Amino acid sequence: MKKFLLLCLVLFTTNIMYSQTDTTFWKTGGDFSFQINQSYFDNWAAGGERSWAMGSILNGFAKYNDGVHSWDNTLFMGIGYIGTQGADARKTDDKIELNSKYGRQAYKKFSYAAQMNFKTQMLEGIDVANGLVLSDFMAPAYLNLSLGMDYKPDDRLSVFYSPLSGRIIFVMNDSLSDIGAYGVKKGQKIRPELGSYFVVQSKYELVTNVFYQSKLDMFWNYTPENADKDLFNIDVMWDNSLMFKVNSILSFIITANIIYDHDIYSKDEDGKKHWLQLKQTLGAGITIKY
Repeated sequence: MKKFLLLCLVLFTTNIMYSQTDTTFWKTGGDFSFQINQSYFDNWAAGGERSWAMGSILNGFAKYNDGVHSWDNTLFMGIGYIGTQGADARKTDDKIELNSKYGRQAYKKFSYAAQMNFKTQMLEGIDVANGLVLSDFMAPAYLNLSLGMDYKPDDRLSVFYSPLSGRIIFVMNDSLSDIGAYGVKKGQKIRPELGSYFVVQSKYELVTNVFYQSKLDMFWNYTPENADKDLFNIDVMWDNSLMFKVNSILSFIITANIIYDHDIYSKDEDGKKHWLQLKQTLGAGITIKY
């Protein structure tokens, strides 16, 4: 599976290199941001722990449009760590997402489209309390292949719907597959699903130097093993970011991520299940566009 991801990255890079030879219909670029936070205490009567946190995000895109055919490719990579006094550094963010979408104009802003979406993480995620592995490279990973329609009025908004979409969930870590993590059956490492897929992507400058970016993924599983569940049990992944640019380099970034997946839940002390997952980060640092 590492070879598969490497191939995707090579194809994406090759696409960017090729696009630079003919800029007539191509747009390429992206940005890299790095944030760091730190706190220090010495003989502080109110108490506190020394800590540090860092994170980096890489966004890249290569887009082709000749008025009839379009091909949008995006790559997102993010990693973050935090360290506190007397404790080992631990991961706070880790994500790889690769998207490739081909479209052929059908009517005005509507296109017939085929899309590939791949998500995973780079490193192990560890439960600090007991040392158990919670995630790993390709555990989980999500590969989605879809055919449908795309509405794209401009470069700021894209609405894609596929009534027929195939999704494969990978859990290639033995300890996680043995317990049936992330929806695979115990002892298995792959779970295929067939369903419908809905994606909304947007990026707007709200006011001068304030940028909002959002990506909402929704997958409705049609497969028979899902028939005994709620008919409208839909997996949701919603990523949001708000960037405040101070100048051409310095920026503040707020992110918020929401996940609802019926196969992934936690239990409280009373045994009640909780499906909604929330993550929020705030950082200040540098952002470089290329």
